[in-house]
Amino acid sequence: MWIKPRNIFDTGVMFQNSPATDDRNGIDVSTNLVEFGYYNGSSWTGKSGSAKLNEWQYVIGINNAGTVSLYLDGVAQIGTSSAYANVSASYFYIGKDTLSTPDYFDGLIDEVMIWNRALSVDDVRSVYQYTRTFIE
Repeated sequence: MWIKPRNIFDTGVMFQNSPATDDRNGIDVSTNLVEFGYYNGSSWTGKSGSAKLNEWQYVIGINNAGTVSLYLDGVAQIGTSSAYANVSASYFYIGKDTLSTPDYFDGLIDEVMIWNRALSVDDVRSVYQYTRTFIE
């Protein structure tokens, strides 16, 4: 998905699929970082990279049998791998989290895509290059 955050200092959720406050998965922007992984109620485990304020940035998170990967503008990001717990299609949100007092994403989201398989590095780069022509 392409994002253009207007705020990278407060938490803004782009994708989340868990109803609990202490067992959440997703992609968010928080404290200058784009993060993808698992939140257990007190700490985040996953991959992260620098967020760009008021600029379009391509974000793709991949879960391959419990190992998470995060790509920003086609480049793999660092972090720890984590189990992607409590996945539920019943709680699938884009632009906000699933809590009763949600964290909304402050910015623009475009070109959201969901695959039923883990993408390869070549797939990520191809999608980034192809969709980039429509955003710029």
